[in-house]
Amino acid sequence: MEKTDEGLNGGSGGNLPEDVLEYLTTCNGDDSDDDNHSHHSRHSSRRLAGNDAANKKKQKKDKDKDEKEKELKHKKEKCGTGVVLQQRLPAPPSLGRQRDVTAASEAAAGAYSVRPERRSSSASFASTGDDDVSSSGSVTTKEESEETPTDSRGELPAVVAELVDENESEAARQEIDRLKRELEELRQGQQQQSAEIVTAEPIPDVQPMAASTEFSTTSSHGLDRTSFPLLGFPEAADKTRTPGNKTRIDTHQKLALDSLGHLYGRETQVALLSGAFHSFLEPTPTKDVVTVRGESGTGKSVLSKKVEEFLQQNDNDNRGLCVTGKFDDVPRDAAEPYSAIAKACEMLCQTLLIRMRDDANDYGDLPHRMRESLNNDDIDLLLALMPSLQTIVGGGGDGFSNGSINFLEVKSRFQHAFKQFIRFVCSVAPIVLILEDLQWVDQGSLDILECLLKNDDQGAQSSILLLMNYRDDEVDADHRFAKFLGILKEQQAADSQLQMTDIRLEGLSEEDVEDLLKRLLEGREDEGNMKLLAECVHSKTAGNPFYLKQFLASLETDGLLMFNSESDSWVFDVSHIQKATQATDNVLTLLTKKLRKLSPLIQAVLPRLACLGPRFATTTAHLVLDHVTQECDEHSNCNESIIDVLLTCQQEGLIVDCGGNTTWEWSHDKVKETAFLLVENKDKLDHIKYGLGQALLERVPKQELESNPQASFVIVNLLNSRAHLLAKDNPKRVEFAKLNLNAGKSSMRSSASHGAAQYLKHGIALLPAEQGRWAPTYLDLSLALYATAAEAQYCIGCHEQVKELCDEVLAQPSLPLLKKRRLYNVQIHSLASQAKMAEATDLVLKVLSKIGYKPPKLGRGLLSMSGIVSMSMTVDKTIGKLERLKPMEDEEKKWGIYLLDRLASYSYQCDASLFPPAITKALDWTVKHGRAETTSPLLATIALILAGSFSDFAGAKKYADLAIKYMTPSVKAQTYFMCYQFVYHYQTPNHVCIRRLNEALETGIKSGNLESAFYAGYCALEAQFHTGRNLQLLLEDCKAYAHRTDSYGQEMIGWSLSPVWQLAENLSRIESNGAILTGSTMDEEEFKQRTEPYAHFGVLLNRIKTTAAFWFDDHERVVQLMEECGYHKFSIEKATPATNGIGVVYFHCALSCLSLVHQDKKKHRPHKQQAKKILKKLKEWVNKGNPNVQHYESLLEAELASCSSRQPLIVASKHYDCAIMLAGRLGLANDYGLAQERFGDHFLRHGDQDGARHHYSLALESYEKWGATSRLNLLQARTELARG
Repeated sequence: MEKTDEGLNGGSGGNLPEDVLEYLTTCNGDDSDDDNHSHHSRHSSRRLAGNDAANKKKQKKDKDKDEKEKELKHKKEKCGTGVVLQQRLPAPPSLGRQRDVTAASEAAAGAYSVRPERRSSSASFASTGDDDVSSSGSVTTKEESEETPTDSRGELPAVVAELVDENESEAARQEIDRLKRELEELRQGQQQQSAEIVTAEPIPDVQPMAASTEFSTTSSHGLDRTSFPLLGFPEAADKTRTPGNKTRIDTHQKLALDSLGHLYGRETQVALLSGAFHSFLEPTPTKDVVTVRGESGTGKSVLSKKVEEFLQQNDNDNRGLCVTGKFDDVPRDAAEPYSAIAKACEMLCQTLLIRMRDDANDYGDLPHRMRESLNNDDIDLLLALMPSLQTIVGGGGDGFSNGSINFLEVKSRFQHAFKQFIRFVCSVAPIVLILEDLQWVDQGSLDILECLLKNDDQGAQSSILLLMNYRDDEVDADHRFAKFLGILKEQQAADSQLQMTDIRLEGLSEEDVEDLLKRLLEGREDEGNMKLLAECVHSKTAGNPFYLKQFLASLETDGLLMFNSESDSWVFDVSHIQKATQATDNVLTLLTKKLRKLSPLIQAVLPRLACLGPRFATTTAHLVLDHVTQECDEHSNCNESIIDVLLTCQQEGLIVDCGGNTTWEWSHDKVKETAFLLVENKDKLDHIKYGLGQALLERVPKQELESNPQASFVIVNLLNSRAHLLAKDNPKRVEFAKLNLNAGKSSMRSSASHGAAQYLKHGIALLPAEQGRWAPTYLDLSLALYATAAEAQYCIGCHEQVKELCDEVLAQPSLPLLKKRRLYNVQIHSLASQAKMAEATDLVLKVLSKIGYKPPKLGRGLLSMSGIVSMSMTVDKTIGKLERLKPMEDEEKKWGIYLLDRLASYSYQCDASLFPPAITKALDWTVKHGRAETTSPLLATIALILAGSFSDFAGAKKYADLAIKYMTPSVKAQTYFMCYQFVYHYQTPNHVCIRRLNEALETGIKSGNLESAFYAGYCALEAQFHTGRNLQLLLEDCKAYAHRTDSYGQEMIGWSLSPVWQLAENLSRIESNGAILTGSTMDEEEFKQRTEPYAHFGVLLNRIKTTAAFWFDDHERVVQLMEECGYHKFSIEKATPATNGIGVVYFHCALSCLSLVHQDKKKHRPHKQQAKKILKKLKEWVNKGNPNVQHYESLLEAELASCSSRQPLIVASKHYDCAIMLAGRLGLANDYGLAQERFGDHFLRHGDQDGARHHYSLALESYEKWGATSRLNLLQARTELARG
C-alpha cells in the first residue's frame, strides 16, 4: 500500500485513502450512457464481460499510478514543514461523509461482508497461482485479474461489479447503487471544496463470503476479528455458529455497547447534576461548583458532559458557553502549566470568535468591550494561556519581566488578569467550565481556580458553573486537591454566591448489571441464565461500567458470547466463561490482551502517542510514525500511512476523532495507561520518550516552539527522561539546558512557579560541572538559569533553596556587580518575606556600599535632621529641579535608587535612624542623575516626612502632587497609599482619601504591588469605621478584604484589620465588655503574642483599644492608655508619623478627659489641661486647612464651655450646634450621634430634661443608622433617666 501523505500537514488536498482516490480518478465516463449501464448492472444475471475493457482499464490504472506516485513523491518532500505539536481545539468538522458508506454496505450485507479498511491478504479468495496486489490495495488472483471484466464506465472496482448476480435481492442492489452515488458525491465535494477533506475511515470494499467455513475468531478476509471495533462502531459482518457447524452471516446482531453508555443506572446522580445546573441558571449570579468523584471507569466524564445536554435544552437564547479541559497523568510539577484550563480557555476564545462571525449584532462590539475590561498588561499575560485571545483583541509583548521586581507580583498580576477575563465573559454569557482528572492537577491551576472562586467586594456579575471530576481513590487527605476542596468548603460558609454539590459514582449493582444485560441481549434468554450471567459479569467487573464494557466485548471477541441466528438468541456458557476468564485481574489485563493482538507497527506507535498526552494532532502522529519507521528496523519497510494507523485505532475504540481527522484523544485514560504497558520496563520507556523527544525537536520548526509553549513543554518533558544520563562533554546537554530555561520562563510568565522550579532544576543539572559553568561560554546561560530558579523558589516559599542558589552565584568573584542584580534582589525579598528585616537591611547596606553609598555610623540623627530641614526650607527650589529632570539612564544608579527605597521601607520597621538618611540620599541621587521608576514613591515619602515631622502640610502637598504627576502604573498603588494615607488627609475630606485608597487596592492587585495594595485597603476600612460607615456593611467589607488577603498570600497585612474588625462586631451587637477586643475575629492576648516582633502592630492595637474604650464609655481606661502610650505628649506622631487615624485618637483622649472632669472637676483638673493641650494641636491643623477635625475642635470647645462655670450656657450650645452641623455636613453618622448625645448630657447636667430627651432621641436615630447596637443600649439608660 502506498502512503497517502496529502493533507497531513494542513494542505488543501483531500486525505482520502489511496484506493478511493484512485477510483475517483477513473470516474470520468460518458454520462450519456449512465442509464443504460445502471439498468444493465441491476438486471444482469452474470458477471460483466469484456477482456478488452479490462485491459484498457488496467493500462489506465498503470498510467494514473505512475502520475500519482510522482505527485506523492513531490508532496512528501514538503512533509514536516509547518507542523504543529498540539492543536488545542477541534478543527471544523470534515466535509467528507463519515460512516455513511459503511452503514449502507451493512444494510446490504445479506450476502456480502463489508471490510472496514483495506489490507493486503493472501487469504481473501480461494485461488491457484500467484496473487496480484493491485495499486488500490485490493487483492485479486491472477486469474481474476486477467479474466474478470470491469464496468466500462469505471464507476465501481471490478471486485464490486462481480458481486452483482442474479441471486441478489433488489434491496441489496439498491444499496450498491447508493454506494456509487456516495462515492460520486465524495469526488465532486473534493473538486469543489478548498477545505481539507479527511474521511473518518476508509471506504469499504464488498467481497463474497465462502459458503461454509468453521467458526473462528479470524474472518474470511484473513483479518483478526479484534481489528474490528468492539464498542459500538460499525463492524464487518459477523459469523455465528449454527447447528451442524454451518456458518451464517449476521450483521445486525452485535452487542450495542455504546448505545447503553456509562449513564445506565445513574438516575440519582443525573438528578443531582440537574439540580446544580438549574441553580446555575437562576437569574441571581452564582458560583456553582460540582465535584464528580469515583474510581476510574465509573463514568465520571460521561456524567460531567451531561451538562452540555442540559445547556442545549435549557438555554433558549443559545448564549451559554460550555468548555472543557483535561489534566494529564504526568509528574505534576513537570506538566504544562494550567494544561486543562489553557485548553478550555482556547476553546472559549474560539467559540467567541465564531459568535463574532455569526452574530454581529450581539457580539460585533465584543473586542471593544473586552478592551475596556482588560488593559494591555492583562492581555500580554493571558496570551501565554490562550493565544487565540490575540485574534479577538490584538495585543502582544511579554508580560514577564526580568528586572528588579517582587516576583510574587507576577502571580498576582496573572491571577487578576484571568479573573477579569472570566468576569467579563460571564457578563456576556454564563459559562460552564468542565475540568477532568483533578487527581493530576498542578498547583498553579488550583491557585488560579481558588482566586476565581474567592469572594471579593465586586461579586459575580454573572453565573459560572465549575464541574470537576476526579478519582477519589487517588486523592487522600494530604493531596493538594483535597486541601483545595477544604478551602472551598470553608469559603462556602461565608460566601452566599458559592454553592457546592458533591456526586459520588460507584460500580453498578448486580441488579443493574442484570437489567443492562437484558436490554443488551434483548431479553432472549431465560431469567435463570441471565441472572447467572449477571452474577458472573458483576463478580468479574465489580459493576465498573468501563470494565464491564471491555469484559463483554472480550467475551464476544473470544467467542464466549455469540448470537445464534437460527434460534434468534445469544449463546453463552457461564461455567465456561468463569474458567476462561479466571486469570483476568483487572481492566488493564483485558486492554493489554486487546492491544497485543494489533499489528507490531501499531504496538510500536501507541506508547509514543501516549507520550504526547491526552490529545494529539494528526501531524504530530505523522512525525511519530516516521520516527518509528526510522528507529525500528522491523518497521522500516512499512507502507501504512498514519491515517491507516489512526483509523485502525479508532475502529478498535482506542482513540476518538475530535474533529475532521486532524485531532485525536484517547477514548479513556486506561487505554493510554495500557499503551505504556506495551513497553517492557521503565528504562525502555524512558529511552522511547527520549528518542521521541529528539525526533520531535529535529522536525518541529524553531518558530513553532517559540510561538507554541505547549509544544516546548511536551518536548522538554520527553527529553528530561534521560537527558541527565548524557556524557558530561556531550554538547546536547547545553542545548537541552536552554530548552529547560525557556520552559521555566514560560511557566513563570503565567506564575506556574512549581513547574518552573522543576524545569530550571533540570536545566542547572545539565550545565557543565563545577567552575566550568561560569566560563564565558556558558556564563549568560548559567546566570539566567540560577536567577530564574531562585525567583521560582522564592515564589513557592522555598527560602533555603533561594539562599543556596544565590550564594553560589554571589560567591563568583569575577562576575560584575550588575550581573548579580537579580540574585541580590531575590535574596533581599526572601529575607523580608520571612520578616527578617534586620538581615534584609544589612544585605541592602552591603550592596549599596558596593555602589557608593555608606550611611554615617555616628550622628545619624543630627545629619538626618539637617537633611530633612533642608528639604523643608527649599521645597520650591527642589521641586523646580525635579520638574526639569530627565529619565535616569545609569543602570547602577537606577538599582541604587531601588535599594534605597527598600532600605527606607525595612529600616522604618527595625532601625528608624536609617530611614531619613536613605531618603535624603535617594533624593540627592535623583537630582543628580534623573528620574527613576521609584522616584514617585520617594517623593511621596518626603511628603510624609514634611507632614509628620514638620507639620508642613503645604510643602508636603507639593511633593505629593509631583509624586502623582510622575508615577507609573507599576508604582501607582504605592504612591496613592503614601499620599492619601499620610499627606492629603490634612487638607482633603476623608471620603476622597477613602476612594483613592480603594483605588490603590485594586490597582496594586492588578499591577502586583500587593504590599501597598493591601495596606491601602486596610487603611480605607479603618477610615470608613472612623467616618461612620454602617457597621453591617463594613463587616461585609472586612470579610471580603480578609478573603482577598488570604487569596493573595498577604495574611500578615490582614492581621492589621483584626482589631478594627473585632471592634465593629462588638459595637454591632450588645456586648457587656466590648472594650476588650476578643471575639469571633480575634483574641487580644493571642494577637499580642503573634505580633510581638513587629512594633507597628503594637502601636496599632493601642490606638484601636483606645477607640474601643471610648465608644463603650470606659473613659478611665482611655485616659490610662493615653498616659501609658504618651498620646498627650504626641509621641504617637513619632511612632507612626502623619497617619490618618492620629486625629481620632487625640479627639477621643481629650473627650474622655473632659468626661472625667464633668464627674469631679477638682480631682481631674490635670486632665482638663491635657484636653486643652490636645485641642490646641487640633486648632493648628484646622488653621492649616484640615477639614476632617473641625467638628472635633467644636465639640471639645463645647465640652470645655459646658464644664466651665464662668461661661454662659449659650456659648456651649453654639459650639454643640456647630459640631453637629459640621459632622452632619460630612455625613459622619457616628460623630453626629456623639455630638447629639453630648449635647443631651449638657442639658441633663443643667436640669433641662426636655432638651436632653430631644437630643438623645436624635442621637439614637444616628446610632441606629450607624448600626451600633451596643451604643444604642448604653444610651437607653440615660434616656430613661431624662424621662424620669
